Amino acid sequence: MPLSTLTIANLHDSGYEVDYSAADAYDGSDTTCCTSAGSLASVVASKSSKPELSDEGKATAVAYGRRKLSENQPPPSIQSGEINDDGFIYLGDIITIVLIEENGHIFDVHVTKE
Repeated sequence: MPLSTLTIANLHDSGYEVDYSAADAYDGSDTTCCTSAGSLASVVASKSSKPELSDEGKATAVAYGRRKLSENQPPPSIQSGEINDDGFIYLGDIITIVLIEENGHIFDVHVTKE
């Protein structure tokens, strides 16, 4: 399974030590959701049939994500939300994605500070 630079950056923002050079090349060309009206319609239809995460599951994911965000601190050389000399922006204390499993399905919950 490919691992993008963005995924590795998210892991780094979550406190893991990472190796950015391990990222797989990704140019988005395999994304079919936005290439034609037919493809977009099929993606929308498939998303609408996916089960939804319960309110309890959402609350659990948000609480966990906000706790992690409060623990995350940018490296001393970087200000949160500002572009550094390498062109990266540290967002590890602003937004995170929590993966949560419920009833055999994995859901991603995007969590912000507030």
